[in-house]
Amino acid sequence: MQLTPDGSRFSRGARFDLRVRDEGRPATVAAHYMTEYAFSDKWSGRLVGLTFLDIGSGARDGIQLETRANLTYRHASWGNFGIESFNRYGSTSKIPDVDKQGHQIGPFWMRRFDNGVMVFAGALYGLTDSTNDREYRLWLDWAR
Repeated sequence: MQLTPDGSRFSRGARFDLRVRDEGRPATVAAHYMTEYAFSDKWSGRLVGLTFLDIGSGARDGIQLETRANLTYRHASWGNFGIESFNRYGSTSKIPDVDKQGHQIGPFWMRRFDNGVMVFAGALYGLTDSTNDREYRLWLDWAR
């Protein structure tokens, strides 16, 4: 749900999810908050706060907390370049020490072509012991 008018330099939004799972896994209720600021026509920054609450058999204690952030540069012909971070803090019932949390950071590139194809490529590098050292991502999307 968009909370600010289109074209705002500072924009905010919220999202609410309910996921029902099978095979004895708990359902999840989630609430997310996003804020983005356009520093200029080419530079922007985004911060997303994510919360998850398990419900039912096998549910984890507390509310799971995560954040994601990025800084993006928009190039007219080459697409978007930037740096992003993904952070898992753990549960509100007992926030673990930082080395047991999941923190990653890395570069990305994204471009949408005139034919509707979107390409995203990025790498994330672990900053804590409990995070993978490297994670490479490639997404292809097509929209008419």
